[in-house]
Amino acid sequence: MTRSTCRWRRIRGGTLAAACLSVCLVLSAAGARAQSNGVAGVPGLSGILPLTAGSVLVYWPPGSTALRLVAEGASGKAGVRAVRTGSGWAVMEGLLAGQDYRFRLTDGYILGPVRFHTHGDPYVEWGFVPAPAPGVGERGADAPLLLSRTEITNELYLRYCREAGAPYPEEPNFRDVRDYLQNYPHHPVVNVTWHGAAGFCDWLSRTLGLPPGSVRLPAEAEWERAARASSGLYPWGDARPDKTRAHYGDSRPARVGSYPASPDGLWDLAGNVWEWCRDWYVPEEPSGAAGEPLFKVVRGGSWADPPDMLRMEARGKLSPGVGLSTVGFRVARPLPEGFPGAAAALMDETGK
Repeated sequence: MTRSTCRWRRIRGGTLAAACLSVCLVLSAAGARAQSNGVAGVPGLSGILPLTAGSVLVYWPPGSTALRLVAEGASGKAGVRAVRTGSGWAVMEGLLAGQDYRFRLTDGYILGPVRFHTHGDPYVEWGFVPAPAPGVGERGADAPLLLSRTEITNELYLRYCREAGAPYPEEPNFRDVRDYLQNYPHHPVVNVTWHGAAGFCDWLSRTLGLPPGSVRLPAEAEWERAARASSGLYPWGDARPDKTRAHYGDSRPARVGSYPASPDGLWDLAGNVWEWCRDWYVPEEPSGAAGEPLFKVVRGGSWADPPDMLRMEARGKLSPGVGLSTVGFRVARPLPEGFPGAAAALMDETGK
């Protein structure tokens, strides 16, 4: 795409979003007038949630028919663009780390401004997975949520082991690889049990100062919703897998993020490593008497599998106490309850 006055991106549902170099986005969406310019009371603006060092989720409630979302920065504001929009939300990318930006909603007049200092989560980069229908949706499997953009890496998992005193995973026996855990920091951690992954989630919730249980493994329905963002057989659509789209049929995992991301900005949903889900495995067509669940769900296929195992309907199961060199995980985080207040607290804590 060549650089021009406006950049047009196709977004889910077949609509188009324009992000102009003036960094104004006209949305046929929603916003309510509030009473003050304070962060929690910004008219129409429910929150600004950092996703990465260069992107934020801007979110507001229904109530108006035409809003103008404006981002302003001390420098580099021409690169800010809306890459995805929905009813009452927009994902803005291209923010420069260390710069101060203001987001304003206008409905014939200025509402705001809100000052936001861009920064990324020092542990995880998040991707926003919207509700399957326009708007916010109910909480549960259909609620919007955040998913880690990549599978959890060796580097981050070893940090958890050191700080929490958790056991280190067993070293995998990959061909021509020595000290995989130490020497491949940006590759997915493997040989982690479901219980080990759950312990990591508890540690990350505490480390980020979030309530217990905020960071967790994704439900299978949430994982599948994210993986089917393209509405195809695979995260990228209906085209058969090849070695430009996913990592499979190999001798070991690849560095996370080595292949194109999904429409929601998530990497490696197909291939690389199977990913733990929080659900107990229930057969789609159960036979015989139902007993105590024995296995947890894994999804996505791995570096060792044939391409057919990368299809989105492929499901796996594994005992929660077993770790394999083909299995890793990514983490989920619901949007905070009382999103306006949570966004305000976040900005207060950073002093911005």
